[in-house]
Amino acid sequence: MSGGPAEHEEFPTRAPDPVLRLLHRILRLATYVLAIAMVVVIIEGVASVIHALYLTMSRPPYFMVPDIVKLFGVFLAVLIAYEIFANITLYLRTDVFPVKLVVATAVMAIARKVIILDMEDYTALDLVGIGAVVLALGIAYWLISQADASGDKTHWQPDGEAWGHANLRITSHWPAVRRTRRRRARRHCCLGGG
Repeated sequence: MSGGPAEHEEFPTRAPDPVLRLLHRILRLATYVLAIAMVVVIIEGVASVIHALYLTMSRPPYFMVPDIVKLFGVFLAVLIAYEIFANITLYLRTDVFPVKLVVATAVMAIARKVIILDMEDYTALDLVGIGAVVLALGIAYWLISQADASGDKTHWQPDGEAWGHANLRITSHWPAVRRTRRRRARRHCCLGGG
């Protein structure tokens, strides 16, 4: 095979099998529909937050939010919806596998749960479980961040295959980082490393 890194394509529309091509096009269309639906959910969520703020601040005592924790929960729900939209749009791209963003969305969701947590509704075992999930997600996010920070070491090579062939790329969702990684990959291949 040639020396460049393998590109990840979630729904290959140029597959040799016509049935797979059709199925991938259907899945891509379904993903677009999900993205549009998520935008509607985000707009409705923002309107709901503004409405809730207006209602709570227009009643005595004025400009006070008596149940601010629930309002924080609504804010975070809208932010989580935005992160899910970002996951969907990155899923449509062919060069990004958004592991870090998925874990960050899960961290935000569990953080929302912890912020709005009513201690009277949960047993000690439930709280230990939530703590274990927070710890596991924190460690996962830290490990992915460390892998992202290490540059070329973010490539996984199954069965000792040559660099750039059949690897799973853990990439950041920032275009500048991806451009830097592509330059490094080209330099690595051109210098005889792959």
